[in-house]
Amino acid sequence: MHYTIVVSIVIEPLSKIPVSALHAFLSGHGHDAAIIDWKYYDSDFNRSRERGFACVDDRGRLLSFIGLIPFTVMRNGKAVDAAWSCDWYRALDASGPLGVMLIQHSLKAYPLIYSLGGGEMTKAIMGRLSRVTVPTAGLELYKPVRIGGAVCALRKATTVNVIPSVSAVNNIRLPIREPKSKEPIAVQFGASLPAAFGESLTTRAVDAHVPAYDSQYLRWLLDRCPSITGGACLVFCGGEPIGAVLFWHPVTDRRFWRISVLPCRSNYRMLEVAIVKTIRHIRDSGGWLISLLASRLDVDLLELAKRNGFYRSTSRRPLYILTRSSEDAVQELEQLSYLDTDYAYRFPTVDM
Repeated sequence: MHYTIVVSIVIEPLSKIPVSALHAFLSGHGHDAAIIDWKYYDSDFNRSRERGFACVDDRGRLLSFIGLIPFTVMRNGKAVDAAWSCDWYRALDASGPLGVMLIQHSLKAYPLIYSLGGGEMTKAIMGRLSRVTVPTAGLELYKPVRIGGAVCALRKATTVNVIPSVSAVNNIRLPIREPKSKEPIAVQFGASLPAAFGESLTTRAVDAHVPAYDSQYLRWLLDRCPSITGGACLVFCGGEPIGAVLFWHPVTDRRFWRISVLPCRSNYRMLEVAIVKTIRHIRDSGGWLISLLASRLDVDLLELAKRNGFYRSTSRRPLYILTRSSEDAVQELEQLSYLDTDYAYRFPTVDM
């Protein structure tokens, strides 16, 4: 005789789930304990906002989980609460539409949910649930600053790994052009982004559809993440702050860096001097390769990157947009960066 065990499932917000339960679940998917604590239990950043939802059975076991990173979207001058989705997992023996249930509960907490890239399961579910799917939204670009970085960039550009790496020459520096500007541009390097400067970034490009990251978000992401370290190149024109170039690398590897370009207004040209100086700073700090993530719609940034020697990867990151109401107008984000979702600390493993 066969017996069927019926297990009831409830959806719980992360705030009601024991910390030990989430640690056990995510550590089983390769997450470090320090990253889990920073990512989901930073009280200064969370501010009582829900950071995820989980499917829990009647024995208290987590069957599936989706993480949420709250942020603000500027939609044609209006600030809207939103969240990036991340860390979407389910137990191997779990069944049923758990992903759909988690998304439905997430949309009760945030009217807009965005997803950028992700694994095959995420792409499959998001593709069915999203109001808008843009398969080629995110473009990755690379700037080699040493020979080793050039080898890495060439390997990314080809499907066949036939390009040799010679340790004796990997650290040879590549030339960087001198920055030029007709404007009275001044730059200042710092270990982090000052709060007053960060707040001025939230008003940038208010006539567009862009993420509006304040200093609280940026400090949580770049200053307090235990696995990365970096700084900021602040840009001024006539004493007025006009933007910043943020840069960082893994604490265990100085070869690979990421940058994000944040203009206070939609004027990347004014930040070109800072970009060139940041490239030089990274090279002189031991960097090999710089990565930049941009929206396909961000034509000015793509042109600026090309002018400064960045090469486009053939890969693209899809953007998924989910809404609470089917009547909401949905627009593709006109700016993307490694500040979005949790890509800032997720560096690919490179064997050289």
